Amino acid sequence: ESLHYDIYRDPAHSQIWGRGADAIHLTSKGTSQAQQLTVFGRIPPRQDVEPGAYSDVLTAAVDF
Repeated sequence: ESLHYDIYRDPAHSQIWGRGADAIHLTSKGTSQAQQLTVFGRIPPRQDVEPGAYSDVLTAAVDF
């Protein structure tokens, strides 16, 4: 089964992580420094799914 969710940039869930023209753009600190990005998820209520463990993989595209 599928469970719908949204990914946000902030814990207040006001900056949704979009796609295409709505995507969030970040500026890198440079190639010699690791950069960590924390994201926050929200699962809307009243989804008709079976109880259990659900998993997914998020992929980010990096343009240079």
